[in-house]
Amino acid sequence: MQSFPVRARAASCVMAMAALASAQPTPLKLLAQAHGIDIGVAVTFPAASGRAAYDSVVTRNFTGIVAENDHKWGSISSNPGVYTWTNSDRMVDFAQQHNLKLRFHAFVWHQQSSYIANGHQSGVAQPTDPNKYTRAEAFTHMRNHIGAVMQRYKTRNGGQMHVISEWDVVNEAAARDSGMFDTANVYKGLRLSTGNAVHLDSGLSRWTGYTQGETNDFDYIDSAFAIAHRNDTAARLAYNDYDAEGMGKKSNDVYSLMAKLKSRNIPVHVLGMQSHWYIGPSNTGSSGAWDPQQIAENMNRLAALGLDISITELDIRMQNPVDSAKLQQQRQAYETALGLCLAQPRCKSFYVWGVRDGQSWINSRYPGYGSPLLFSGTGTTYTPKPAYYGLISVLETTASVRRQPGAARQAPSLNYRATGPVRDLLGRRVHAAPDRPLFKAQKPAERSQAK
Repeated sequence: MQSFPVRARAASCVMAMAALASAQPTPLKLLAQAHGIDIGVAVTFPAASGRAAYDSVVTRNFTGIVAENDHKWGSISSNPGVYTWTNSDRMVDFAQQHNLKLRFHAFVWHQQSSYIANGHQSGVAQPTDPNKYTRAEAFTHMRNHIGAVMQRYKTRNGGQMHVISEWDVVNEAAARDSGMFDTANVYKGLRLSTGNAVHLDSGLSRWTGYTQGETNDFDYIDSAFAIAHRNDTAARLAYNDYDAEGMGKKSNDVYSLMAKLKSRNIPVHVLGMQSHWYIGPSNTGSSGAWDPQQIAENMNRLAALGLDISITELDIRMQNPVDSAKLQQQRQAYETALGLCLAQPRCKSFYVWGVRDGQSWINSRYPGYGSPLLFSGTGTTYTPKPAYYGLISVLETTASVRRQPGAARQAPSLNYRATGPVRDLLGRRVHAAPDRPLFKAQKPAERSQAK
């Protein structure tokens, strides 16, 4: 199925041909800054022998970075109260050294969360599992982990600099199948635990299981945002998900969740659209299909809720083998994606999920598909693809729109104070998240770490 429209772009094609002949194309970040938009990339640092070339591509072209894995729960903490900061600090230091914005990804997720994911059997919190955390234990782990990380990174330079531009507080809480088997919408399309009468093909959530989420209105979600806000009242807090970019069952569920959070004045400021898409035919199911008109409509309704919008993990895969026609289709797809963001005043971040094709997660996740990113090459070679020049042409030829400032801010009129009890979406006090944290914040000494 053709998943994006072909843009009329005769002028941009001429520009791209000229750019292809240039050894030093216009840096993307300079053009993006003129539009008041951040253009960023997911980073996994290579071995020392390849760092110089890698760093040069990142710092020349992007205004921001996000850690592909180094800030996930399991990468920072392997056991309760035990933190390994080396790789995480390296990411923060790199951003500061090169004046890059930094998205944090992610706190509450059902995967790559170390003891949260592994403290039970069979991949889900079974009611009879002796290793299963209690509700109180789960909230204690959440509170302590969010607190430890945010207290370490929320400011540097004597409190004068906000290090993290956005925090992914909750990631992928909506069901993979959008709750399609929950016809009565009992579970609101959110990821389930177990013991439910509905079909369980939804990517079961550890957090739902530990906190009895279905019977407690999935209050781990609003509690996570409340805890994050309490640790840094100026932080920009994001909910991030995939396959919810257009209009449909899952995006409706995500929209309803966001509307519910906003109606309770829970401090959520940003909706992250992952945007793992494909061009041409696909055997990967619904994941990756997209419709630009629907995405624009969805952005409009999210913006009307008062949410900013971030494209957080964009990659556009194609079926192997790659040829020139597919590369041009991919270019048009990237142009369309950026055009959608530029046209929506509340879309302020546009992040690509990786630097070079050979390093992408797509290669192992979707056999037979690949080449999803802006650069190709091997070793220390990073060759810009047509999609890269497509983004340049869009930035050069699209009129700027007025964007509201994206500076960190406190959500107005919160229903709770920064001190005092945390309350869930039903207005109940969350006793498992007491007023004071139990961790001792580990504030790093001010320093500049070498690459």
